[in-house]
Amino acid sequence: MLPIDSLIELQRYQDLVRKLASARLAPGAGDSELRLVIERIDEGSADIFLAIEQINAQIEAPTFARDQLEAILAAAYGDEEVSEDLDWELASEIAQLGSTLTGEQALIMEPVSEGHPRVEITVVTRERAAEKLNLTNFMIAADQDNERTLTVADDSVLAGRIVELDADKQTFRFESSLFGEMNGRYLDARMTPDFRAVLDSSALAPVTRLEGALQYRNGDPWRIRDVQSLERLDLDDQSWAMRLKTLAELPPGWGDSGNEPPISVQALEMARELLSALAISARALPGVFPNEDGGVILEWATPQSVRSIEITAEGSFEMFLLAEGDFEGTHSEAQDLPTAIKFAVGGDA
Repeated sequence: MLPIDSLIELQRYQDLVRKLASARLAPGAGDSELRLVIERIDEGSADIFLAIEQINAQIEAPTFARDQLEAILAAAYGDEEVSEDLDWELASEIAQLGSTLTGEQALIMEPVSEGHPRVEITVVTRERAAEKLNLTNFMIAADQDNERTLTVADDSVLAGRIVELDADKQTFRFESSLFGEMNGRYLDARMTPDFRAVLDSSALAPVTRLEGALQYRNGDPWRIRDVQSLERLDLDDQSWAMRLKTLAELPPGWGDSGNEPPISVQALEMARELLSALAISARALPGVFPNEDGGVILEWATPQSVRSIEITAEGSFEMFLLAEGDFEGTHSEAQDLPTAIKFAVGGDA
């Protein structure tokens, strides 16, 4: 007798073949037209033989898809490495094959295509295959604290350098100033010129800020799953550069309210201009803080006075001076950098 759960595994297998075939089907030929049928079940055996039902003339696509799926399974359950080009969502679905298995049960997959090995899926072999597919452990663990977890933060922000780019595969290598080296990909091919424009492995290369989906493994940043925006941030190689990089990497919702936007690149660049001017003038450098509206705050505090400049997300300046004995302080605004620099070096607000 066949376990009823085997029907779930057959459905999963059919869905994977459909997904792999859909990219090769001609326009208008949906993957719903593809079905795998049980060709035969030998008497006294639990072996199920599947065949592709040819509903239209495009039999080449599903045949290729099944061959491709067998190759992926052979790599995941064998000694080969799984291709880094494998779509992560597809890899997740492939890792689910055999998830109904318990104890000593096994799902044996005999290859149809020549050259592919026999694949044996069990509770034990699935754990290693999921690791090779760079996914979480899909098995249900008795101790959840020991289970490896994989999560995705869709609104992440990173600052660093693009040091390697494969435009054909839309993948890249990124050196994050906070998390070190990681791999990434972008799904929109129209972003390739933007990536090429900031590609530079030099230690003095301009800082690039990425916004998009960051994948975490066991709570640690692991790889960049997709990039939604790409911005160049010109920072001097000065003592304050790391502080500005840290602000550049603040994700949406970084503060107490959970609604704060990322710090704008325009505000960061204006802060750099101000800090550079202060270094030249030998003026004491201020504290540098993020503003909940996406700007940057520069603040000097002494027993005699408190002086601050808020650089808005749009790049304008709001200045405040509170002198000793003054309980109200004075406020002023400016749109130009020279006025803000004059205030920063000790001029009137």
